[in-house]
Amino acid sequence: MPTTQAERRKIFQFLRQIRANNNRPWFHNHRALYDEARDIFLRMIGELINEISTFDEQIIGLEPKRTTYRIHRDTRFSADKSPYKIHLGSFINTHGTKAFTLGYYLHLQPDECMLACGNYWMPPEALTAIRNDIVANAEPLLSILHDRHFKSVYGASEIGTDCLKTVPKGFPKDFPHPELIRPRAYCLTLPLSDNDVLAPTWLNHIAQACRAAKPFMDYFNATLEDYI
Repeated sequence: MPTTQAERRKIFQFLRQIRANNNRPWFHNHRALYDEARDIFLRMIGELINEISTFDEQIIGLEPKRTTYRIHRDTRFSADKSPYKIHLGSFINTHGTKAFTLGYYLHLQPDECMLACGNYWMPPEALTAIRNDIVANAEPLLSILHDRHFKSVYGASEIGTDCLKTVPKGFPKDFPHPELIRPRAYCLTLPLSDNDVLAPTWLNHIAQACRAAKPFMDYFNATLEDYI
């Protein structure tokens, strides 16, 4: 059964509460609120997987539980010892949540929701191979970035994260599109308002953004698949 606006609102209600009460006693005493929010979130992800499957057959049948992250934080190397995350996240990727291939990530957090299509890390040798492909022939990637449907969704968004300030070492300094090879990872982000998530059109809105990003992800995954 599709999630309702009232149900999705419960996710935000829980996340606001855990943000204000980020401690183990509160969580233990209100575990039922988390369980309910997580169950609703899993149903949302199930809806999204089914919708994306209509244009990305690789994720057909992917179980929502395989895509979601734990709410417990790893605080071993962090100055912030808060035990729980204040968001819910799902990385829809056939290779799992720790894969370095590009996938679809939905992040729900009050006033900070977003969709990200891509990844935040890839092996150095794979990144070098991708950069070599771009330098050898940038036209396939430029064609994707200039596509009318892609631009209508992502505009002039940054195509990568953790970007170098200059052309990577070993690559031609006169390459005419340095912005394409400066990222250390490739990812598109689309901010979402809470109302976007609560709206009756939430599923179509997010799925269409995923559809627009698929050629972008396919371009990079074609190289990354060789390193799995």
